[in-house]
Amino acid sequence: MAWWWSLVVALVEVFFLFGVGIYLSADPKYSALSAIWMIVSVVLVVHRQFLVFEFRNEMKETKKNLENTFNVLVSPIKKASEIVDLSASSEIGSVGIILSEYLRLKEERLSPERTRIIESAIASLKLLNSSMKTPTLEEPDFYRWLYREFDDAAPGSRIQIVSMDEPVEWNNTIQEQTYFEKNKAAAKRGVMVERVFFFSAERLKEARKNKFILAHAEANTTRLIGRRVDRESFIKSAPTAVKDAGQGFVLINSKFAIVDVFSPDGQVRGYVTFDQSEVQKYKETFQKFYGLSAPLVFDENI
Repeated sequence: MAWWWSLVVALVEVFFLFGVGIYLSADPKYSALSAIWMIVSVVLVVHRQFLVFEFRNEMKETKKNLENTFNVLVSPIKKASEIVDLSASSEIGSVGIILSEYLRLKEERLSPERTRIIESAIASLKLLNSSMKTPTLEEPDFYRWLYREFDDAAPGSRIQIVSMDEPVEWNNTIQEQTYFEKNKAAAKRGVMVERVFFFSAERLKEARKNKFILAHAEANTTRLIGRRVDRESFIKSAPTAVKDAGQGFVLINSKFAIVDVFSPDGQVRGYVTFDQSEVQKYKETFQKFYGLSAPLVFDENI
C-alpha cells in the first residue's frame, strides 16, 4: 500500500473524530460528552499511529528475516554452481521431485516406509561418495558403460586394456560383436586402443582362429593395438600383477577403470571405479603387462 493512501486514511479519521466532537460541543447539554469524545479521539489517533509504526517495523523485520533465510538456503546452491553447472544437471530436477513427493505423502501410516526409502537413498549416496565406485553391474548395465565410453572417447584419448582371456570374452554373442565394433570405431576415430592379451603358447595357436582377436594382430587394418604376454613366464615374473589384474580391466584415460567381474554362470559383469588408489593400481598393473609384452603376432604356417 502506498504511503499517501495511509496518510489519506489517517486524515479522514482525524476529520471524522474531530467533526463529531465539534458537533457535540455545539449543544451545551453535550459539553461533557464532547470533552470526553475529544480526549478519546486524540488517544485513538495517537494509538493508531503507534500501531502503524509498529506494524511497519515488524514488516521490515519480517522481510529482513525472510531475506536472511533465503540467503542461507541459496548460499550452498550458489557455491555448488561455482563448481558445476546446476542448470544443466538433470539430477537437480530429480532431487526437487523427491522433495515434492516426500512432502505430498499425507498418509501417516506410510511414514515408516517413506523414512526407509529416504534413509536407504542417503546410505547409498554416502557409500558412493566414500567408495567412488559402482556396485557390481549386471550384464546389460555393464555393457552400457563399455559402449558409452568407447562411443564418447575423443580422438587422441587413450584406452588401455588387459584381457585375461576369459571364456566369456570375444565370443559370437551380439554384445561382444557390438563391443568389438565400438572398439574398432574408436580406433579409427583416432583413439589409442591398447590391449594386452594374457596367452599361453598353446592358447596363442587357437586364438588365431578368433576373428576378433586376430583383428588385434600386428599390421592389422583396424588400428587396434594388440600385444601379448606369455602366461607361464609372466606368472613367474609378475605374480602380483596377475593377481591385481583379476579377470581383466579397461583403463579410460588413466582417470577411471572398468573392472571385469565375470560370474560363474557365464554372465559378463563388472564395476566402475573412480577411486584414485584403485585407478593407480590398474595404471601400474597395465604398465607391468605392457613392459613385458610383445606385439601380437601369429605364425602364418599354423
